Amino acid sequence: MHIGLLGELEVLDDEGNEIAIAGAKLRGLVAILALHAGRVVPAAQLVDALWGEDPPAAVRNGLQGLASKLRRAFGSSDLVVMRGDGYALDLAPDAIDVGRFERCAAAGRAMAAAGDLGRAVDLLVEADALWRGDPLADFVYEEFASAAITRLSELRLAVLEERLDLELQLGRHQRATVQLEELVVAHPLREGFRRLLMLALYRSGRQAEALRAFQEGRLLLGEELGLEPGPELRRLESAILTHDPSLTLPAAPPPVPGIGAASRPVIPDALTPLVGRDAELLELGRLFADQRFVTLVGPGGAGKTRLALEVGRAAARGRRAGGCLVELAPVGDPAGVPLAIAAALGLPDPGRLAELIGEQDLVLVLDNCEHLIDAAAEVAEGLLRRCPRLRLLATSREGLRVGGETIWAVPPLGPEDAVRLFMARAEASGAAIERSDPQRIAIADICARLDGLPLAIELAAARTRAFPVAQIADRLNDRFRLLTGGSRTALPRQQTLRAVVDWSYELLFDDERRVFERLSVFPGGCTVATAEDVCTDDVVVAADVADHLQALVEKSLVVAVPAGDGLRFTQLQTLAHYGRERLTERGDAVRVRDAMAGHFARLCSESAPAFTGDGQRAWLRAIDLEHDNLRAALDWAVANDDAETALLIAGGAAWPHWLTGMVVEGRRWLDDAFACRGEADERTRALGLTGRGLLDFLAGATEHSDEDLAAALEIFERHGDVESMALAHSFYAEQAAVRGDLDEARRRRRVVLDSYGDAPSDPFAAAARTYSLAKLALLNGDIDEAERHYRAATEGFGRLDRPVMNSICLGMVADFDERAGDHPAAIRTLEAAIETNESLLGGFTGSLQARLGWVLLHDGQPARAEAVYQQALEAARRVQHTMVVFQAQGGFAVLHRLHGRDDEAAEAATEALALYRADGFHRFRNRIDPTADLHAAAAVCCDVLAAIAAEGDEPERAATLLGHADRLRDDADVDVPGFQRATIQGAREAALAALDAAAFTLAFDRGRHGDGVPAIP
Repeated sequence: MHIGLLGELEVLDDEGNEIAIAGAKLRGLVAILALHAGRVVPAAQLVDALWGEDPPAAVRNGLQGLASKLRRAFGSSDLVVMRGDGYALDLAPDAIDVGRFERCAAAGRAMAAAGDLGRAVDLLVEADALWRGDPLADFVYEEFASAAITRLSELRLAVLEERLDLELQLGRHQRATVQLEELVVAHPLREGFRRLLMLALYRSGRQAEALRAFQEGRLLLGEELGLEPGPELRRLESAILTHDPSLTLPAAPPPVPGIGAASRPVIPDALTPLVGRDAELLELGRLFADQRFVTLVGPGGAGKTRLALEVGRAAARGRRAGGCLVELAPVGDPAGVPLAIAAALGLPDPGRLAELIGEQDLVLVLDNCEHLIDAAAEVAEGLLRRCPRLRLLATSREGLRVGGETIWAVPPLGPEDAVRLFMARAEASGAAIERSDPQRIAIADICARLDGLPLAIELAAARTRAFPVAQIADRLNDRFRLLTGGSRTALPRQQTLRAVVDWSYELLFDDERRVFERLSVFPGGCTVATAEDVCTDDVVVAADVADHLQALVEKSLVVAVPAGDGLRFTQLQTLAHYGRERLTERGDAVRVRDAMAGHFARLCSESAPAFTGDGQRAWLRAIDLEHDNLRAALDWAVANDDAETALLIAGGAAWPHWLTGMVVEGRRWLDDAFACRGEADERTRALGLTGRGLLDFLAGATEHSDEDLAAALEIFERHGDVESMALAHSFYAEQAAVRGDLDEARRRRRVVLDSYGDAPSDPFAAAARTYSLAKLALLNGDIDEAERHYRAATEGFGRLDRPVMNSICLGMVADFDERAGDHPAAIRTLEAAIETNESLLGGFTGSLQARLGWVLLHDGQPARAEAVYQQALEAARRVQHTMVVFQAQGGFAVLHRLHGRDDEAAEAATEALALYRADGFHRFRNRIDPTADLHAAAAVCCDVLAAIAAEGDEPERAATLLGHADRLRDDADVDVPGFQRATIQGAREAALAALDAAAFTLAFDRGRHGDGVPAIP
């Protein structure tokens, strides 16, 4: 049992599972007993604390009842005991975080008194790590908690002050400065923190800032209390003004005892086997064999040190001078870098490092250079210049940027290696890990969400003794609280995930911190331009954002990923999670999220101009790249009932959702946006109606799609919004045609045609008019006229670089080529359509590939057809595009039959016919006669099943299927495909051989009338 009071009340069982304590009085009883763990609290004191001055008459019974409830909640009758006239919580002090805090603090003070300052600091850090928030945060207004809150708060500040004093004694003033600045802001009248800050600033070479800190304190004391600073603070000011030598400490701790000049330095062996990293070790080993100085960079916890040690050990084997590890993490002062190297090598004079190393064949690993980056760079460059056989490996969050350095970014663990590491470390911790597929999938998800960072994975694996894997996955949203308890011998900054990231964050300049925090609102990363728009304010100016991004990339806190012609800047999930927490703490979260949502709403508001204008290709690429950000912006707008922003995003992204086949997601976006209660501009709502009308129709929910599009058109017409009218008209006109209402389709198409007549000199309007003339000709049954206009429209849209319209028109031209029997021309045109489509969002690609497969079959290229059909089927299943699944499975039925795979052929044909029978094809069909094409594909499936039935001793079924296929081809007005003639002839002969002619004819005729065969329409 563990009880936490240093924050909100927390009660955990022995395995770390949270125990729910319901009710204010029951929670109060837990807190009071925990504050006095192991001691009896008189009943009268408990009554007074829980019921106040006017308790009910039966209060004793009420107290007994609370105690009984608490025993049940704890699952034990032995923990809450009644002794004399009171109750006691029978737990050891260490079971309460307050007790552990006080023990660690006392042990730290004892170590300090004994002269072991480093261990003292570690213990005091461990004590402070127990705090989760304000003490007894649930009971801040309860009288019983008042004294304890005051005592614990003061004790924590005292421990912080003592620990930071020790840090300064150890020469770690640069690292301490960051926390001291925050503490002085939080406790401006506490002279102890101000004194330490002044000393830390002075030792960092910032004398003016140290004196400014004194003056700010004097001003505050005078204004608030009418007092002057105390004598100790005044003495420190005088000492700083006179550069008193007593303020200066030795540059670094003395050399580590026990390493003599005659000792052969070594790189220590690892205590655990390295999991994975085979490819990385091979690549890095080859690189280090060619380069004298390699720096491994990456975020905290990426495994830089472990890789460097493995490579360093391998490189040191056989070298006379061997290899040596120099740990720079404990060094607090830049001047301590040469001292640390000398101590590690056992050299007597750090001022003569290059001379003493000389021409020795030595491998040196400089670990954790980031907080001493300038000093480490200077020393490294000097040694490399003067020690010709020296080879250096460094680890750092950023490169040292010196001559001869090769920077090597440490990648995350691969998925398989990450799972192996998790399982190995979980088993090493004593947990019993089930090796089932579902368990491995859950672990893989955890590792992916932890960005493949080895340290984070190890910390998560260590929690498997207390939590099942599923619970660890559920708790990753609070990962910094969950992932604690690393190696006791590791540096404090490597014992928890938060400490790992804190270390990197605290090394940033203030503006870099702000940009780092603000980037966390982009789950999909961002471009420089987007960051300049969203991440700026009166402190961070747009002109500096690119430099800040570059610095964050160099410091391994942001990843630059090539995208198109530029770069996108992304964060690992863990770093983004941390950045969001810091953004909230700074009070910037709402403003930055509002700015992000507004930025992407403006992008989506260009939907209609992009549909018709020159920026179509660039806009669609941007929408595709920003999809994750659009979703996050929409979620934020919906959460705040911001209808204007939500509808701009959801409505603007609707036709790109159509192009990508993401109809279900697009509809969900629109549903959420229309549910917002806030106000929205009339045209913004019309944009949403346009999108909803389109996507509802595609999803088969057609009852209101026409109404939505008609309402949108009325609004756009009233406002004279020609571009938005063109967008809405395109879908409004097409819906009537797909429904089969030809008169209405003609009327709507003429309206579209008339609308483009208003811009006679506009090249796009000319191409769009030609396209509408082609559509109208098809509606009128004039195929020749339609072909002429489609070919002209294809040329027009291609010349204007309108890729969406060009891809659609190319698909139609291919259809004309196919009908003319010019299969090579149809193949070339479809390939051009696919290439055009793939350069955008790729939403039509599956449909085009299915058609290409069909033409390839006709052209005698079954191997190519099979590959293309496979691509089409995979894409169609991913986005639930039933039309493409039908087409692809029809093609596969033929191909499987050709290769003698009858079971697979029957399965493919049966699925295709089931989809055909369901008639769920609500997509726009870019064909000359889409209904005829459906019949022709269904006929092919019936013929395949007929051939299989004939060979399977089912002659009557074979005849019926052949009859039905014949009827379908008649309806489609197409001939038997060349690639199926032999199949059909063989099935007919086999069925006739088994039946007499009359029986065959009877069954065949039943099939022509659609009777007697289940599994076909």
